[in-house]
Amino acid sequence: MRASPRCHTFMLATVLSSVSGVAFAQVELPRAVPAAKLTQQVGLTEVALDYECPAVKGRKIWGGVVPFGDVWTIGSGPATRIKFSKDVTVGDRVVPAGSYWLLAIPTKTTWTVMINKSPDAIAAARDYKPELDVARIKVSPKPTTRRERLLFTFSEITDDRASLDLEWDTLRVSIPLQVNTTQQVLASINGLDGTWRSFANAARYMLETKKDYDAGLKYIDQALSLKDDWYCMWIKGALLAGKGDFGSARDWAVKAREREQQVGNGAALEADLNKAIAEWTRRSGRPLKESQPLAKLPDDVAKPSAGAEPAPTSTSAPPPFQAASDRQAAPTVPSDDPPIRRARLRRR
Repeated sequence: MRASPRCHTFMLATVLSSVSGVAFAQVELPRAVPAAKLTQQVGLTEVALDYECPAVKGRKIWGGVVPFGDVWTIGSGPATRIKFSKDVTVGDRVVPAGSYWLLAIPTKTTWTVMINKSPDAIAAARDYKPELDVARIKVSPKPTTRRERLLFTFSEITDDRASLDLEWDTLRVSIPLQVNTTQQVLASINGLDGTWRSFANAARYMLETKKDYDAGLKYIDQALSLKDDWYCMWIKGALLAGKGDFGSARDWAVKAREREQQVGNGAALEADLNKAIAEWTRRSGRPLKESQPLAKLPDDVAKPSAGAEPAPTSTSAPPPFQAASDRQAAPTVPSDDPPIRRARLRRR
């Protein structure tokens, strides 16, 4: 018996429904406007963004998709979210640590960038309340290499500042951010836990970042009073060299070398210490004399016997002011003629 046309139609619909259900369940399509996240550490402050990346797609962006003179949520949907782990300065305004909305009013020659503290999501320009702005800054757009999708990047990053750059189509807008690394480090120094490493790290910060050699000497003397360590001796030598007292600097570097030889866990860097001693001897104008031997170390810290494992270096975190790429850098001192090569000193 032949099936009726109605039966055939029912069977075909059942098969298509089953096939289409399986097919659509397995296919994942990309979003037309993908989401993006960006995080950057600036000094001790983390800056994070959540935003969308619309594409040009052959359209006129500036003065077209993004009208001049209107509030723009920076994207094609909700306003860009920006978060600061610590207080930052934008323009002349201090922005407390927290989460905010980032918006802009573009024109042909100048953009006004706003950081807004609205407790509710700013889904469109109509949701923007200017009275909730915590900072406003005017910046000038610059031409750049064409970029199909909107992108945020960071540039000119130091311990104290960074530039947050927005790029789309053929324009770049840079938003300067300033952080308070120095104040934060100094506050941390004021709350030192009383260990020799804390004082040594504070001294090194004063040496390399603040160039406050007197304050550095105060901290390193406190460190030396707690532990007669060769790392501390080297920092003290560098601080004295920074003050121009190369004779005393050389003497402390010699003490550091002798102590390191007793302890025996920094021989790989002894050549760098020797270079510092030679340079400071030359600049002092005084020949190097035989120094008084240092006091014998207690047995528990004496030089290890043959075959024993070398004393481990410190596993504590590097000083907050240090970049990750410079965690083993030795104290440095200013120099004019000839330049002193930076010695490399393993962190204890």
